[in-house]
Amino acid sequence: MIKEFFIDEIVAIREKEKTVTSLKFTVTFDSLKKDNEVLDIYYTFSALYEDSENSKVGEIRLVGHLIDKEENEEMAKMVNDYWNTKKSLPKGLLDKVLNVLNFECGARGTLVAYAMAFPPPIPLGKS
Repeated sequence: MIKEFFIDEIVAIREKEKTVTSLKFTVTFDSLKKDNEVLDIYYTFSALYEDSENSKVGEIRLVGHLIDKEENEEMAKMVNDYWNTKKSLPKGLLDKVLNVLNFECGARGTLVAYAMAFPPPIPLGKS
């Protein structure tokens, strides 16, 4: 269960005064630390803004971590082992973490986007 969410760093860059026509999202998991049944998952959430020529207009990047508490230490060890082998999260946990990151980073990144005159960095679901 995701217990806490933190943003440790915010970067917002506008490289040129062009109209934004596309927005691309990237979420990367930078590291994972385990302490008993608690997992500390470090992430980078990026929103890349492009113009009609697919040239970079700007970027918003949020770097931080979230705290996940598994049911027991054995489950946390399984996630940690999976991370050490694949540098990813198991599907069930991955879905939960991505939902939290998309919501939290999208909502908080909207304030940054407003200051930069960018559209909000809110990933829309695929139909």
